Formats: sequence, C-alpha cells, structure tokens
Amino acid sequence: MGGDLPVRVNVPLDKYRVMNAEAKRRGIEVGELIAIQLVSPAEKPKSRMGRPSAYTTEAGEEIAADRRFGRSFADIGRSLGINHSTAKAWLAKYETEVREQNMRDRAERTAS
Repeated sequence: MGGDLPVRVNVPLDKYRVMNAEAKRRGIEVGELIAIQLVSPAEKPKSRMGRPSAYTTEAGEEIAADRRFGRSFADIGRSLGINHSTAKAWLAKYETEVREQNMRDRAERTAS
C-alpha cells in the first residue's frame, strides 16, 4: 500500500504562522513542512558510555617500537602519561590493527 493519505489537522494559529514563515523561508509548502516534521529522524547509534580513548595509531607504533627495544610497559606508560595496563591494551589494539590491515592488503593482492 503506497501513496499519500490526506490528513486534516487543527493547528493553533500562532504555530501555523511560525510554520508558514519557516515554509516560506525554505521555499516549500506548509504541508511539506508538516510532513518533514512528522517523519522521524534516522536512528542515531548509541553513544559509548565513558570517556573516549586517547589511543592513536602513532601511540601504538611507539609502544610496539619501545617493546622491541626491551622497555617495560611501566616505562612506556610513564613516557606517554598512561598506566602500564593501558599501554598493554594499546599495544594489543595496535597489533590487531596491523594484522587486519595485512589481511586486507593480502586479499586485495589476491583479488587483482
């Protein structure tokens, strides 16, 4: 079942005046403005709970390089201003990024 259904609505005069002015400003009819306002906006993704991470790929590269040279997570964390468990987590995240990128690159090479 498609198409439009004509609907009659009683709108207070002051609201109608505001809507009419808005419709004129947009260059549309009042009915179109009402339809726009009735259509629900797209569902927004749920925002994460808690603080956003300060992780960057560059930080992950730095941690990986420091670990290759034998620095402890505590030393690396102090230099980056994070604790040792965060340094471990960021290294794991970086290693996952690298592994996924390598898999994408390999798939691209085999596809072409």
